[in-house]
This record gives sequence, C-alpha cells and structure tokens, in this order.
Amino acid sequence: MQDEIAAAIASKLAVILADANVRVVRPTTSHWGASDRFLKARSLMARRVPALTFEAIALAEQATALDPDFAAAYPVLGEGVRQQAFIGGRRDLLAPAKEATANALRLDPHLAEAFAIQAHIALLVDRDASTAFTAWNRALTLNPLLSEARAFYAGWGLTIARRNDDAAAAGSQRAVEDDPRNAVCAAIHATILGIIGRHGDAIQEAQRAVELDPASYFAHMVTVYVHHWAGDVTGALAASELALSMSGRSPNNLTAMSALHAARGDRGKSVAAHQEIMSRAAVQLVSPTFLAISALGAGVADEAMEHAVRAVEEHCPNQLWLVRRPGTEALHDHPRYPELRERMGF
Repeated sequence: MQDEIAAAIASKLAVILADANVRVVRPTTSHWGASDRFLKARSLMARRVPALTFEAIALAEQATALDPDFAAAYPVLGEGVRQQAFIGGRRDLLAPAKEATANALRLDPHLAEAFAIQAHIALLVDRDASTAFTAWNRALTLNPLLSEARAFYAGWGLTIARRNDDAAAAGSQRAVEDDPRNAVCAAIHATILGIIGRHGDAIQEAQRAVELDPASYFAHMVTVYVHHWAGDVTGALAASELALSMSGRSPNNLTAMSALHAARGDRGKSVAAHQEIMSRAAVQLVSPTFLAISALGAGVADEAMEHAVRAVEEHCPNQLWLVRRPGTEALHDHPRYPELRERMGF
C-alpha cells in the first residue's frame, strides 16, 4: 500500500517535458549554508536599499561558492549587480550580471528569473528591444507568476519602449493581483500609473507599497516620484526626507530635489540641490542620467543635454528614464533631442 501511495504521489509531482516551454523542476541545493544565504540575499534585494544590495550580492556570491551548481542563486547575484549598475549608472557592472545569468542558464536552461534579467539588460543597456521582449516573453511563459518580471516588463517594456499605456497598466495590475503582498510590484505599478497620468491611483498604490514594506527604500522613492508628478510638492518633499535618509542621500533620490524646490518657487535651493549632486559626481561615479534630470529641474537644459548625450554614449543602465520620465519635457524640446532619440534607437 505504501509503495502504491508513493508511486501515485510521484506520478502527480512528475513534470512531463512536452515541449520546450515547460519547465523541468529540479532540486535547488542540498547545502544548508548555500540555501540560507540565498534566502537572505533575496530578502535583502527586495528592499532595493543600496547598502543592503551590496550585502545581498555578497551573500549570493557565498551561496554560489558553497554550491556552484545552485542554479537559482545565480539570478539573485545577477539581479543584485544589475541593481547596483542601475543606481550608479555603471555599465562596467553588467559583465558580472551577464556572467551570472549565463551560469544560471547553463545549469538550468528553463530558469525564468535568468531570462528576466537578460531582458532587463538587453533593453536598458544594450538598447536591443527585440532581444529584450523575446527574453521577457520566455520568462513569463516559463513562469507566469513571476510577478516582478511582469511588472518590470510592463514598466520599461510597455510604458517606456513601446508606449502602450493600456497594456502596461493591465500588465502591472496583473502583477499586483498575482502577488498582492509584494511591495516591489506595488511600487512599479504606482510608477506606471504616475507616468501615464493616473495620479490619484498612483499615490494610493505607492502608499500601499510603503505599508507592505516600510523598510523598502524603493517604495519610499516611488512615493516621492508620484507625489511630484501629481503636482503635490509638499507631499513629495515630506516623503523625500525619509527616502534620502534611508539611502544615504543617494543620487537616485537627489535627482528630484532641484525640480521640487523649483516647483515651490525656491530658485536658490533648486540650484543648491543640483550643485550637491554635481559635487558628488566630482568625487564618485554618478549616473549621467541622474545629472541630466537634476539639471532639468534646475532649469539648465543645455547642461542637461550634455549629460544626456553622455548617458546614451556610455549606454548608461538607466538611460531610458530620459525618454518618458515626467519632468524631462524640456529635454524633449531641445533642438538636439531628435538626434539623441535616433542614437538610442527607440
């Protein structure tokens, strides 16, 4: 009887590979230490706090060192490095991210998370939309419940690259429905709603993201964005205090400050905010995309264009923000913008 029950259970759990789109379920790791570090790394990664992401990368590296055949750990490593590349505008970090993704797919050719990272890098860095959409479709075919990948696909792919707002909003809505407790999905959904002009819904969704994970820097950062885009300068400045504190005044957050102070009518603080991020750029690597957005807020469109050109020339990992981020309209009106867009390829 026990043998019959075991056989029945095994039959139910077996995965029949009917075609290339069906994922084979494989063991993860039998190494407790690798598993423990993997889970901690994934948890830290979700908060998208720069300092915690460095810690998550170190944990993921330890997991792969303890078990080099632990396929699922490599996308966590790759995503951590990709996040750091995005925050700092560092294209040099993308080689390790690509290597981690290649290792993951070598061990498990059906690992959806690895295809999702490939898509991100292909679109945001290589500006290869065809490869990006193929990889995203592959990831979501292998795992339709890969909610963060679906949300990023809706944001970068559909909102920015394709400008298909209805499909983007529907895609991110599905992501939050599939994973209603995921603060990252809620924050991305809020971002998309803010970009397409649904400001009330965006603010509400950003607040939900913060409530889901009060320690998520990403959720607080998006809260700043959506209040700003809705014209609620007071709300954006209030949210920025905590976001700046959580991130150690990350340039990613400083980008909005010049525009916020300008919107409040304080030209002096607007210029000072831009000078702060430029001073940071003199002693550390700061994304030229962030410098461009800050310059726009301070009202210096020609300087913004110079930073934007450098972002495109260097394939800056966050260059797509220049295409459709609210507040970049002065860049789009610049006489050199058509040439910039042509070079981007979108």
